[in-house]
Amino acid sequence: MLNDEMARDLLEAALKYSRADQTEIILGSTEHGLTRLANGGIHQNVAVRDYQARVRAVLGTRVGVATGNRLAADDLQALVDQAIAVARVSEPNPEFDSLPGPQQAAPVPMPQVDLAEFTPERRAEAAGLLARAGAEQGLSAAGFVSTEFDALAVGNSLGVRAYHRWTASGVMCIMTAGDASGYAGWDGAALRDTPVDEVAARASGICQAARDPQPIEPGRYTVILEPAAAAEMLTMLALMGLGATPYQEDRSFMSGKVGERLVGENITFRDDTYHPGMITLPFDYEGVPRGVVPFFEQGVAKGVVYDSLTAHKAGGGRRSTGHALPAPNPYGPVPLHLVLEPGDHARDRLLSEVKRGILVTRFHYVNIVHPKETILTGMTRDGTFLIENGAITRPVKNLRFTQNILEALRRVSALENVQRLVNNDGMFCLLPAIRVEEFAFTS
Repeated sequence: MLNDEMARDLLEAALKYSRADQTEIILGSTEHGLTRLANGGIHQNVAVRDYQARVRAVLGTRVGVATGNRLAADDLQALVDQAIAVARVSEPNPEFDSLPGPQQAAPVPMPQVDLAEFTPERRAEAAGLLARAGAEQGLSAAGFVSTEFDALAVGNSLGVRAYHRWTASGVMCIMTAGDASGYAGWDGAALRDTPVDEVAARASGICQAARDPQPIEPGRYTVILEPAAAAEMLTMLALMGLGATPYQEDRSFMSGKVGERLVGENITFRDDTYHPGMITLPFDYEGVPRGVVPFFEQGVAKGVVYDSLTAHKAGGGRRSTGHALPAPNPYGPVPLHLVLEPGDHARDRLLSEVKRGILVTRFHYVNIVHPKETILTGMTRDGTFLIENGAITRPVKNLRFTQNILEALRRVSALENVQRLVNNDGMFCLLPAIRVEEFAFTS
């Protein structure tokens, strides 16, 4: 793996070699293990160990990027030459000002890594527990157990030097029986912390309760969105408009609305990589320390995230918030560590106050209908239930929703008093279950 000393030596050598006006180098390593289940047994084991290298060379306002996955000195020199060659034939970018300079960052502890966590035997042990738990109840288990060990280093010719390593793991289980299915998952830093028995029990319990689902008329319902469902909604909201690029191009729901109350007063939502329950990466892909960026405070819109390019474009002394993705990047800066503050409702109370509604375990096949209006559409999946007089009474067939997400966040009537971490394709979301009034199911 890429350690701190190795990363700094490689960065210094490659930067010294470059003859560009400015040079940025990103180095990374990843060790990813994935054990998959299907039909009640392990059917695949995947292990990937890889390096990443990315060079950004600047000649005036011409920018070139070259990428590779070999970290030997000669290979990095070749990447530098390639990035400079690309810059020479690239069109000038009038919006580009400079790579960022070094900034003081608060020290963040790096996790102690136990390599035994990353073995196929450890993943198989967890997967076996899921499979056996399903078989004992006549259910078929599917899903995965994953582990990841990453390191990232960023340096540039202006003096930026940054290095961090982190770990992540996840367990996902779907139990099935005929037309019934039940989902449960867990995400965290270390596989040893995974409550595998709890994940299996929850998935099997949902599956058993979901047998013989009945149709229900579409319409507007009170809904309880489990964390997996709520995270899908909030990460899509972040992609639609919580970065500076759509904000500056008037494509964001936040454009011209900062300072207005856009959602309910009980909604406080931010990007915060330093939260104790989060998988932390304390700097972005330009080496800029990540800031804690509020999006909504008690419902009031506060702002969006920036990288160095969009900060320069904004003018007025605006600085990067530390949310750059690797260049070249058409999306602009994106928040990756979303935190929704919890409420005061215990689980039982969240349910007991619903006269008639629907509990949604998770969504799938979610797509954007209108980004500026924050309209999404998608389907429920793996456990959808009717709630009557404060109790779950029967399973219902899956429904399609088409919903304005800001409208939904204005109608949040309660939030659970605990948060759970959900890894949604590399965007981490720490949030509670939420209850929304008049959520629109359209078919």
